[in-house]
Amino acid sequence: MWAGLLIAVCLLVYGLWLGVPGFASSEGHRVVPGWTMARTGEWLKLEMFETPYLRKPPGMPWAIGASASVFGFNEWSARLPSLLAATIGVLACWWFATRWFGRGAGLAAGLAQALAPALWSWGRSAEIEMTCIVGAQVMGLGLVHTLVFREVGRDAPRAERSAFERLDAIAGPLAVGIGAFVAVIGKGSASGPVLAGVLGVCWWRSGLRSALTRQWALAALALGAGVAGVLWWRVWTRSYALGAVTEEGSFLWEKPLRTLMLIPAAWVAGLPASLALLPQALSASREEARAPSYWIAGTLTSAWLWALIVFTVTGVGNPRYALPAIGLLFPVAGFWAARAWSGEAADAIAERLTRALMLGRAWVLPVALLVGAVVSAYFYTHREESHVTRRVGERIAQIAAADLASETGSAGGVTVIADGAIEARPDVLLYAQHAAADDAIRLRALWRKPALSTGEDRGVVYLLLRAGEADEHVEQVGARLVETFRFGRYEAGLYRVGE
Repeated sequence: MWAGLLIAVCLLVYGLWLGVPGFASSEGHRVVPGWTMARTGEWLKLEMFETPYLRKPPGMPWAIGASASVFGFNEWSARLPSLLAATIGVLACWWFATRWFGRGAGLAAGLAQALAPALWSWGRSAEIEMTCIVGAQVMGLGLVHTLVFREVGRDAPRAERSAFERLDAIAGPLAVGIGAFVAVIGKGSASGPVLAGVLGVCWWRSGLRSALTRQWALAALALGAGVAGVLWWRVWTRSYALGAVTEEGSFLWEKPLRTLMLIPAAWVAGLPASLALLPQALSASREEARAPSYWIAGTLTSAWLWALIVFTVTGVGNPRYALPAIGLLFPVAGFWAARAWSGEAADAIAERLTRALMLGRAWVLPVALLVGAVVSAYFYTHREESHVTRRVGERIAQIAAADLASETGSAGGVTVIADGAIEARPDVLLYAQHAAADDAIRLRALWRKPALSTGEDRGVVYLLLRAGEADEHVEQVGARLVETFRFGRYEAGLYRVGE
């Protein structure tokens, strides 16, 4: 019953108006390669407008391409993998928290994750963040379950846990392997600090010798990450060619002050679930903290903190990149919520604090967050900016169609060549291609401005150039400005290349 309730909440938070807004931010960088693979059947080649695109592993493009193959090439299908990942993460959190702390804590933990404001946008986008967050979370919870709970939880009360007992032997290693695979194939080593924090705390709390005896978890970790690494290498070698777009430079330690403020910024980003760290800190020195359930909650809290320390040491300054650690907080939030409202907490101060943080009633905060999530989703998906790149793309297709219909048209169709505009918002040309296809016009998009004198019939040729690029290229090819566009914070001009 609780699983069904959590799924329903996820559908409300992440599913309403999922396909209404056009692509935004860097969604196009995942959608274009994914749709290209689905159309060509080349699932081991990552390309963006006929240029190899190897900045990120193929996990999200694979998911988006597979979804498009089943549900069609639209915004809803492109964002469906993130919705599914968010729901799977909530169910995994519910299962582990129920196993560790009881049914009430499991439901509270699942709701805390499903309603977390930090995840609202990522569960509704065709980005790589949600799969990375869930992969890191499932891996981390599986490690805690295998390396700590299976040691300290043996003497814990077995009430409310009988339905989960048979899965204990395989749940931890299975979660570790699947989580490691998803995290690596989705975003490479981005969740490495979470792994380091969880492993370090687990070994410290359960003892290195005891932890190493759980060889199945470590084997599953190596297998999951290894398979993902091999697949990523296979895609790289199959896709790489001269001119391939790869990761350039590093964002680490770009802003030292923001890096030093990462831990408090991550705590703020984790609200309201991160409020559970306050009663956790108050009870840390008390006798009850030695109980298995408190021991597990303390392990998760310490692992979150140490993961953020590793992020800080490596130079991460943006709380967005520390989000993979947030999945460790939700079971702690569920634990304290259940303790406060069940009347079982021996620490009166922590109990009163938890009740106050939840606004005095067990249902008030979840209902408020659910309403906030639905209202936020409506206004975000119906705002003017959510449709701007779609309109720009459709306008480019209209210009191309009018040009082809004129006497200066060409049987070779239309080719639009761009560079900075694709770096910024590739969805502009994606929408242009879709609109042109609706009018039975062949519109070809190319990245990186290849030479125009190759002898190939490209038909009518346009350059889509961002502000600052025009001076460098327009005079060389005798192009004239047709129209200017603004999408988000970017400005670009469409130039018609002369004969």
